[in-house]
Amino acid sequence: MVGTTIVLAIATVFALALVSVGARGLIAGDGPDELAGIAPPPVDLVPPTQDPRAVVGPTDPAAASPSVPVEDPSLTVCLDVGHGGIDLGNSPLNADETEVLAMEKEVLLPMALEVEDRLRTLGYNVTMTRREDRLVIEDFTDVNDDGITGDDLDGDGVLGQGDLPDQLDELQARVLICNEAGADLLVSMHINGSVDPDLRGYEAWWVADRPDSDQSEAFAEIATSALGERFAAAGFETTFRSASDDSTVPNPDPQPGDFDHYVMISPDFPERNFVGSTMPGAIVEALFLSNSDDRSFLLADTGQEAVISAYVDAVTAYFDAYPEPVDNGTLPPDSPDRATTNPVAGPPATVVDVAGVDGAGAGDTTVAPAATARPLAPVDPATGASVLVQRSSSGRREIALTFDAGQDRGYTEEILDYLGGEGILASFGITGQWAEANPDLVLRMARDGHQIFNHTFSHRSFTGVSTPWEPEALATWERVDEVERTHQIIADLTGGYDMRPYFRPPYGDYGPQSLADLAAIGYHQTIMWTVDSFGWKGWTAAEIAQHCISGAEPGGILLFHVGQRSADFEALPAIVGALRDDGFGLVTVEQLLQP
Repeated sequence: MVGTTIVLAIATVFALALVSVGARGLIAGDGPDELAGIAPPPVDLVPPTQDPRAVVGPTDPAAASPSVPVEDPSLTVCLDVGHGGIDLGNSPLNADETEVLAMEKEVLLPMALEVEDRLRTLGYNVTMTRREDRLVIEDFTDVNDDGITGDDLDGDGVLGQGDLPDQLDELQARVLICNEAGADLLVSMHINGSVDPDLRGYEAWWVADRPDSDQSEAFAEIATSALGERFAAAGFETTFRSASDDSTVPNPDPQPGDFDHYVMISPDFPERNFVGSTMPGAIVEALFLSNSDDRSFLLADTGQEAVISAYVDAVTAYFDAYPEPVDNGTLPPDSPDRATTNPVAGPPATVVDVAGVDGAGAGDTTVAPAATARPLAPVDPATGASVLVQRSSSGRREIALTFDAGQDRGYTEEILDYLGGEGILASFGITGQWAEANPDLVLRMARDGHQIFNHTFSHRSFTGVSTPWEPEALATWERVDEVERTHQIIADLTGGYDMRPYFRPPYGDYGPQSLADLAAIGYHQTIMWTVDSFGWKGWTAAEIAQHCISGAEPGGILLFHVGQRSADFEALPAIVGALRDDGFGLVTVEQLLQP
């Protein structure tokens, strides 16, 4: 099954790559030399063994990117990490076409995560279009409202697992993430490929007919210069191809509705209901996976460090030249919260000095209140808003298991039994409605010493980003009501358990106004996650276990659900066993964030 899926994905990517040359980057904005028109063999292909989440570190600390803090902490860069999930990107095959030598999506991701970390260390705000091996849009949402939602790859007449969401919706979603974050620079990160294995080198593309074209051209030139300098410093010789206006790329077979530019950096295109990016930016192609020399360098630590450092160099040099933030005006006054959803990275995790949850108190129906033992964590000092937490920065080899409960009772009892038998404390995000329906389980969680998050009363999206049936952002009073009702329900059921300052946002949706609203009522920590199990998508226990184990990292937060429709509980023993074998301690989020 895995091999078949890989063949299908590769066939899809190659076919769509051919389309993208004519449609100007419709799949992911790659340059004109990307792989196109290769028919994969009808055999099971072997994927590379590289862990796409293994963050690359510098091979020589002295050669790493500079670490001079920026003067303006309001500058924001949006890192668009190309491809993901079923879209493999450029994926060259071996000589007899039986093995994938490398996948662009997997080579890019760890480098992008390291670029993010270094830029944050320098003081920049960073938004990511993806942080996992997935597409941004996997639920066939019609983002640009053109009536097209996906490609039925398996031919069963139903869009679902294994089918491909509409590529224009995917790119529109990525652009909107950057726009709604108010980014001042868009960096679309890619690795090139070609049917000609001799083509090699690095290049960047920008758009000429935009108000910010001068800045975009400057960044393209800065980025390619940085790549060239880092490659030379590493002793690697390759070709500087160009830093070019993308209108110079020929369209050999123009069709109605074709874009005039690569989509990620295109201005508005009303013919396809497409809203363009609102900041300067460029598509950067760092070498060719299809060239053996470029590929060998890219897959080596030295090569990855060179690319990572070049991106950091380029962003810092660009903002040195253009230090004024871009006033995008993307958030309308009546909806200040249309900002981001789960694939987007928030500010770095804040280490909070908090006490653990108290144990059970006297009697059968109450636990000791935690409020007196847990000081409120600080808000974000720059914004006064609730701080987003996706991982711990302690450096300890620990992982937090978190379980959201908002629908059915599901496997909660079995999960609690298993955790108790293994001596594991976990964290549970609970809605008020679920708590009212399952008071015995809420009490048991608290008595057993597990942590409980506030997950709102009815699981409504605060921003409307993930709920097309309710697309409007909630008003401040509605958010406050959702949170405070659940706060009181949990306190009443447990005899005083105080969930503050920890909040788990429904769907992972958040924005600047909702974070400010949460901080105002004492919920200063908005708990996101490092890895989503995707059990809610119908993945098998084996798929869930492999995904969570491969994505494990020190300080990580794993997201599961308790419901009957998810195989998370079935996968749990395999995940716990593998994590412990790998030396991880399993803790609550509150314990994870201890200094």
